[in-house]
Amino acid sequence: MAKAQMAIRMTIVRDKANLRRNGLLVYERNRVPRNPHRRMRAPNQVSSMVQRPHRDKDKMRNVCVFCGSSEGRDPAFAEAASALGRLIGEKGMGLIFGGGDIGLMGRVARAAHAQGAKVTGIMPEFLSHLEPPLKKGEALEFTADLQTRKGRMLALADAFIILPGGLGTLDEFFEVVTSAQLGVLAKPIIAINTKGYFDPLRALIDHVVENGFAKPVIKSHCLFAATPQEAMKAITRPPRRGTHEAIPRRRSRPAPPRRKRK
Repeated sequence: MAKAQMAIRMTIVRDKANLRRNGLLVYERNRVPRNPHRRMRAPNQVSSMVQRPHRDKDKMRNVCVFCGSSEGRDPAFAEAASALGRLIGEKGMGLIFGGGDIGLMGRVARAAHAQGAKVTGIMPEFLSHLEPPLKKGEALEFTADLQTRKGRMLALADAFIILPGGLGTLDEFFEVVTSAQLGVLAKPIIAINTKGYFDPLRALIDHVVENGFAKPVIKSHCLFAATPQEAMKAITRPPRRGTHEAIPRRRSRPAPPRRKRK
């Protein structure tokens, strides 16, 4: 009996090692409870899989931008996309985006590359003929499907900024917000509310909370900024709990002068 149990354990360990090596093991509890009917606390279950920013001396390295593959009707959307790309490059950060040189995402990528930013595109193979990549300056990575694409974006980015877009952009928005709500993503999420584009989305989140389908704390998982400048500042600020607003930085007060000893 003891030999059989040991053989089963060795088989499980070997299978887990193979899955982990191939990137297929995405969830594993820290320990197995002695009592299988006893509930484990959520933080203990997910602490090993929480995705946090990759910090280098408290500096953001990569910003992922979700946005439309079209430019929209209002020129303000394209202007905001170009401004965001420039700011990412000026701040010395890298850009993670959908990989296509079309619509708002193309404007963000070209502006970021013009300012010297490292541009990384993540694109499903079936979209390569519909959304051609940048002609130069882009490190392109192909994935098998949309789910794998979003997983790579979540893993590579230190923060997420959402510009106006269509259903795909909304899908990516809810992907990161839901991951933050479940406690598996601890990275800033900012939506740039150009011309009030995300006002209905903001109202929908409030509506969900008011009707008891989510707790008020979900409002702090995503912040809404009016401009790209505000969004870039907000990714380094903690959110107000239960609101869509960022906590403003406290101004440091000068130290009082020392009294001279008599």
